[in-house]
Amino acid sequence: MLLAAAVLAAGCGAAAQQPPHRAAAPVRQLESARTAAPPPGFRTHLVTAAGVSIALPIGWQVLAQRDASGFGVLQILTKLDRSFTMPVAELSSPDSPLKLFAFDRSFLAGRPTTIQVVQATYRRPGGYNSWAPRMAAALRHAPGLDGAVAVAGVQLPAGLALRGTYRTRSHDTVVAYLVPGPTGLWALLLRTPTPRARRDSGLLARAAASFRAFRPVGGPYGPAPAPPGA
Repeated sequence: MLLAAAVLAAGCGAAAQQPPHRAAAPVRQLESARTAAPPPGFRTHLVTAAGVSIALPIGWQVLAQRDASGFGVLQILTKLDRSFTMPVAELSSPDSPLKLFAFDRSFLAGRPTTIQVVQATYRRPGGYNSWAPRMAAALRHAPGLDGAVAVAGVQLPAGLALRGTYRTRSHDTVVAYLVPGPTGLWALLLRTPTPRARRDSGLLARAAASFRAFRPVGGPYGPAPAPPGA
């Protein structure tokens, strides 16, 4: 969550203005008008109350807020890997900007590969040139950075996104996509052992291409859906 915190800080306070409390957001594995067809070997995960969908590799463990707040989940995942403690604890809060946490069940030399989906701001982001320089600067000050950050604009179905890639002093590689949505900027964050970086950055690229953001169902950005028969 350290990189996520840096990205949130780059939002110039917008991310600190959290939306009102709402019911826990379930992950739904389905296809709808708000999702893209997943690439082969991927499954689509939809978090309606957060207003996002993303396809992730089949076989990965995927958690949303309701999953993370389940009895004993934090303790179980902390035993599996201590690095899971902070993101799972953060995810369990209903108002957390972290909306989805996923990890590859096959670790490399005891070190996991993870993907986080974080809402970086809660306001309509405007054009790419209005936010990309600020977010690129935040990436260049990421905790544990070792060397330069490679940044580039990437055209995704969701819009023009910023991609940043760098290595850490703990011998991991981090790839971040900052993607615009109707209610703010979204950060898709991959952290993986550097020997797996080529493979896993390709996985994130396919996940990023599947990412969709929309107005949350029943969230603070619009009226709750009418009850059946209304």
